[in-house]
Amino acid sequence: MFNQLLLFMVLALASGVANAKVYKWVDQNGETHYSEKAPAEQKVSEVPISPAPALDNAGNNDQPNKIKRELESEIKASKANREAQENARAAQQAEIRKSKCMEARNRLEMYQQQVPIFTRDANNERVYLDDDTRAARIKMLTEGIAQNCAGL
Repeated sequence: MFNQLLLFMVLALASGVANAKVYKWVDQNGETHYSEKAPAEQKVSEVPISPAPALDNAGNNDQPNKIKRELESEIKASKANREAQENARAAQQAEIRKSKCMEARNRLEMYQQQVPIFTRDANNERVYLDDDTRAARIKMLTEGIAQNCAGL
């Protein structure tokens, strides 16, 4: 009984809307207006009103559910894409850390061997590291190893 009453009310409202007309006009200030009644002094155009989406046999409209499913699918795809990008970025950063770790360990090993270490100056002559510079570089490399090698 309730369903029949509800259906009757929906049909009654829909029939009223189906007969309604909407008019559009622009006033002297250039503003666009819409109304169910056309003003007498204005040039108006009728706005077509499209009917409501058709109901299926059960009286349900599946369009909102379809749109909802499509949006949920797009959200899931977007989330999966974001997660894949974050995972790729994390893997790239881990690889960079691993590379820096290995480089720092190799250099530290070289500095700790107590062999003479030199660089070349502008005249391509050897310039040997003094003990203070060697100690400072060992400290710097040790800190770099602690930072980049943790968890590897």
